[in-house]
Amino acid sequence: MAEHEKVSNVMTKLMEDNSFTAPKSTRQINDKRFRYRKRKREENMNSRINIADDVVSVLSELDSNPVIQEIILTKHKKPVVIVYSNQQMEDMIRNCEGDDGSVLGVDRTFNLGNFYVTVFSNKNRCLISNRTKDFPVMFGPCMIHFDAEEETYGKLFSHVSDRFGQKTRLTIRSDEEKSMTNALKAKFPHAIFLLCTKHIHDNI
Repeated sequence: MAEHEKVSNVMTKLMEDNSFTAPKSTRQINDKRFRYRKRKREENMNSRINIADDVVSVLSELDSNPVIQEIILTKHKKPVVIVYSNQQMEDMIRNCEGDDGSVLGVDRTFNLGNFYVTVFSNKNRCLISNRTKDFPVMFGPCMIHFDAEEETYGKLFSHVSDRFGQKTRLTIRSDEEKSMTNALKAKFPHAIFLLCTKHIHDNI
């Protein structure tokens, strides 16, 4: 399958070759292409021998950049950077804490570059969208990272949990990624956990 060939063309060719073994939908082709690109990105990431320049560049911003809150350096691992403004954190705490608080969403993004970004989000109940007449969804703290290990997620969740307080009642929504859900349950032991219906629907 050519890298930039149209999915519909690929589907047609595979059906012509063998309709029994061909994919049942274009979604399967898109998924395979996505996994291939992801693997290539990870190979490119692993091939980078020296990231010292990147680390020095980020460290130089720690005291001067108001959104860089924490940089975590671990031996034999790439750095983890936690970013948000003080206003973002204050708004998220105000909107989410308590049994009737906004649901605190957590999701990991893809295709932003040779790294991942895990993002908190919530509905801001102090605002109303003119378009939807509902509370708008706002970004909260984000983590820039290079792997999807439970330990890495734990660094962000521990940071955010400390700001809320260990016993704060929260409702947290995420997908079914095991390393993420394990880290969430460890760092937010008193929270109620929901699964994202969109992810469940897509998986089905």
